[in-house]
Amino acid sequence: MALNSSSESQDEPPSDDYDRFDAKFYLERYLGEITAISSVLEEYVRIFSPFPNDSLTVLNFGGGPDLLPLIYQAHKVREYVHADYARSNLTEVERWIKGDSTAFSWEGHVRHCLDLENSDEAVERREKRMRDVFKAAIHCDIYDEQVVPYEYRGPYDYVVCIDVLDCICRSAEAFETSVKRLSGLVKVGGYLHIEMSFDTEDTKCSSSYEVGNVVYLKWLSVNLSSIVETVKAQGFSITHVFQYVEDNEATAKYKDHIAMVVARKDAERVN
Repeated sequence: MALNSSSESQDEPPSDDYDRFDAKFYLERYLGEITAISSVLEEYVRIFSPFPNDSLTVLNFGGGPDLLPLIYQAHKVREYVHADYARSNLTEVERWIKGDSTAFSWEGHVRHCLDLENSDEAVERREKRMRDVFKAAIHCDIYDEQVVPYEYRGPYDYVVCIDVLDCICRSAEAFETSVKRLSGLVKVGGYLHIEMSFDTEDTKCSSSYEVGNVVYLKWLSVNLSSIVETVKAQGFSITHVFQYVEDNEATAKYKDHIAMVVARKDAERVN
């Protein structure tokens, strides 16, 4: 989950140098305020609740240091793989999985999730479940045709890709190729879950976001119908579309429109 912001003056020029990505700063600034993303979290409960417990293999592609999908899916998952390009993000995730006291605390988010689920499950039990189903933190690269290491190519029941494609795809063609590569990680009957900013008739999404003193560009400008049609073209049926506007102190200047698109894979597309 990324909640993006920008500033008119920067200490450094715009960058896509993810080797310097400050995972802890990102989490504290953009995910520290639970109420700001409450509508998104309520939607997660609605999306994930129909799945049977212990039924899903999940890949969080480009998950950054964000464990929110795992929190909301943990009781539905039998195996979870977390993939990201930046080593710092994988390190932060591994710290939490290992119980490192210096890791970002997800306790408040877990408690909020359980409240939304009307669950009497203890926070400690959900956190243990998260760690039990966690298989690996791996490197991924959407510009590599293999995308992830061979042994982690799945295919998966559920692939999540949140706030990634608008930041790394530099053209409509790159977006189409990226969705095609992600679709190859989803088994027939499985689901692809994409969240990304989009343009409306009245507003354009912001062109950058900052993490610490580093500015990261958001390259892609696309409307919601283009997102939906691109996913459908890979053999998917759309099962869920949710739109929201960022509402966070750190993003108050832009308030990007975000789409959450979930689709079921009906068949392998032969190209």
